[in-house]
Amino acid sequence: MTAFWTALGVVASIGILCIVAWKLTVWHHCFNKMERLGMGMAGGAGFLTIPAILQAPGNPFDGWAMALFRLGVFIYFVGRTLRYHKHKRNNDAMIAEAQARRAQKGWS
Repeated sequence: MTAFWTALGVVASIGILCIVAWKLTVWHHCFNKMERLGMGMAGGAGFLTIPAILQAPGNPFDGWAMALFRLGVFIYFVGRTLRYHKHKRNNDAMIAEAQARRAQKGWS
């Protein structure tokens, strides 16, 4: 049963790396710098977790690979949140501008 979980962990780590690599190559223009940095860190550190999964605890990648992965995911979500708030602020400004134009022209 341990071999099953080991294989599942390795496949999940490789899957995360492939998804991140695909998103960074195909959808690069859709992400801001902070999101790209976070995804890159998460993908690279996810790949570094494979030795920690395959070997017994105590190898050099055991603790800091997961710490880098978590840091990358955290940086990604901070960048995503900043992008959301910037988008919302711009939308609110556009709505206010459109309402001001309508009122100026008397369309209310």
